[in-house]
Amino acid sequence: MCALVLAASLMFGAAPAPVAASPNPYLAQARVLYQGLEYEKALLKLKKAEETKGLPDTERVEVLVYSGLCHYQLGEEPAARAAFRAALKIDVKAQLPPLTSPKIAAVFNEEVAAVAPKPAEPVKVVETPRPQPQPEPAVAAAKPTPPTESTETKEKQSKVIWPSLVAAGVAAVLVGTAAYFGKTASDRANEAKGTAYASDAVTISKDAHDKAHVANALYGAAGGVAALGVVFIFVF
Repeated sequence: MCALVLAASLMFGAAPAPVAASPNPYLAQARVLYQGLEYEKALLKLKKAEETKGLPDTERVEVLVYSGLCHYQLGEEPAARAAFRAALKIDVKAQLPPLTSPKIAAVFNEEVAAVAPKPAEPVKVVETPRPQPQPEPAVAAAKPTPPTESTETKEKQSKVIWPSLVAAGVAAVLVGTAAYFGKTASDRANEAKGTAYASDAVTISKDAHDKAHVANALYGAAGGVAALGVVFIFVF
């Protein structure tokens, strides 16, 4: 009798909504697909993850952040901004994954500025100026002449600034090169999707993955060089 009741409930009852797992399997699959430049497939997995019942806010924020990344890579900047803003409304301290492109980081930071609460302006108290006694012309003291910087101080500042400028130039070159490899990887990934032969698609996709890894490594190197330039300014 119990078996019949169970069978009837399975046949006529509504399908139960998926229960959140820890960690969410769809979110984990979406991360792998994003790293593999499969942005459209990653969005499908992210949608399933977002529909999971009882999804924790921490994972929901990550789902929205990766949705924004995928939309941006597909050229859908308005959708990317909407996803970033939705994530920041849940957690204003949400962050992008490491080695994210500076272009995407700039868009994300604009949404951070839009969502972050603005500090209240202090109330200005207008005071009525009091009349000050005017000094006699013969008694008024002359303004002291500000001390001039010594030659040694200027030379020290010059020694600190030049390495920092060189580091900034190297970092800029690395970022430009990384952007080129990232764009090339994206183009190769799109080319692989439109290839008719599976063997060619595999070869092109591997080339896209290699270029993506190179781009990520260059972004990391640029960050390290930039940090070195900052160290020269504030330490030495």
